[in-house]
Amino acid sequence: MGYLITVSFILHFISFFIIIILFQRQTKYQPDQKKEMKEMEDMLLSFTEEMKENNEKLVKLISKNSAVSVKKTNYTEAQEDQLPSIKPNHQNNLEEQSPVFDHRMMGEDDYEKYEPPVPEEEAIEVNTSSTSQVLKLHKDGLTVDEIAKKLEMGAGEVQLLLKFYK
Repeated sequence: MGYLITVSFILHFISFFIIIILFQRQTKYQPDQKKEMKEMEDMLLSFTEEMKENNEKLVKLISKNSAVSVKKTNYTEAQEDQLPSIKPNHQNNLEEQSPVFDHRMMGEDDYEKYEPPVPEEEAIEVNTSSTSQVLKLHKDGLTVDEIAKKLEMGAGEVQLLLKFYK
């Protein structure tokens, strides 16, 4: 009986010793975690402040541009003709070579009939990956052997691709 009590005390002593060691390790790393958390908070705050400043600059730029566009629209056509031309010579030459669409020269009937130019359609060749080709052919109902023959691949490779994407 005394033997069991002695073993019990030794085991309790060892467990208390281990608990104390674990507690010390935890408190040792806890200040580092608080420091890291503080650094992350500071970084996030600085990032949000920078975003806020950029947003304010953007709002000012947009409001400035809208105010400028309002001022520009207040000019009449006669006033625009009186303004000096600030365009460089090479721009004037370009304007003479290619006509520019100007809605002020068109009547309302012409404006309603206007169709924007449509780009010419060319045959676009798309290179698809072997994986996408295998998946498409399998979706179309082809067997593994048919897909392998059509794409000149091994049947095992086709099976592997199909198993991977199921």
